[in-house]
Amino acid sequence: MDYKGKKVVMPIIGYGGMVHAHYMTSMIQLVNSCALKGIEVSCPLIWFESLISRARNASAAAALQLEADYLFFIDTDVLFNHEDFFKLLDADRDVATGLYPKKYISERKLAFLFQKYSALPKNWKGMVGDFSSELDPSQADEIVEVKYAATGFMLIKTSVFKSIAEKMPEIKYKNDIDAYMSYGDNFYDFFRCWVNPENNKYESEDYGFCKNWQKCGGKIHAVPSIKLSHRGNYVFEGDFELQHKAFYAK
Repeated sequence: MDYKGKKVVMPIIGYGGMVHAHYMTSMIQLVNSCALKGIEVSCPLIWFESLISRARNASAAAALQLEADYLFFIDTDVLFNHEDFFKLLDADRDVATGLYPKKYISERKLAFLFQKYSALPKNWKGMVGDFSSELDPSQADEIVEVKYAATGFMLIKTSVFKSIAEKMPEIKYKNDIDAYMSYGDNFYDFFRCWVNPENNKYESEDYGFCKNWQKCGGKIHAVPSIKLSHRGNYVFEGDFELQHKAFYAK
């Protein structure tokens, strides 16, 4: 793909103005790489917004107002290699995403590893996560279609928003947030939270966006070769008595 002249909006959404050093280091590398390839990058700072769905809708409005080619979401708790952005670009899909794990260890997958291997592989941590997407795990293609994908590492063509806005004019709303006024009259509830009438579940804005796009005939794709990490807190538990019984008691 010829990258030169492409325009990408990469919002930094961090409530309270705090982001992790690993994330910011990767962002600096990414912006530099884009500049070297002739890609114009805008990074709106959304540090005041406590409602993530409104922040994502405002990001889409910014991309439309700036006449960007793409909107790229990277959540500030996702650790990534800046080169993976170009894998999404090269995929050339309307919506392309990287897969990252949810913030827990799957006991089922961990038990399977204990059964399969005599000792845990060195890369066992990459094998025990459930991904924030709905896909057929047996697929091994370079690009796979998914039913749903989280927006934490997602590249969206702005033509997607134009198509949704045209086909679903009822989701247009009036912005009343001063910090977003420069984004024009481009506010639509692309990233809606709602009660899904099919399963009666309350679904987040990730699901809402995917449903909106699929309702308009669109598809969501993932690039499995992208390796991402999801930063979170972990409590390390210690029980000396249990360890003694397990390792030393006869």
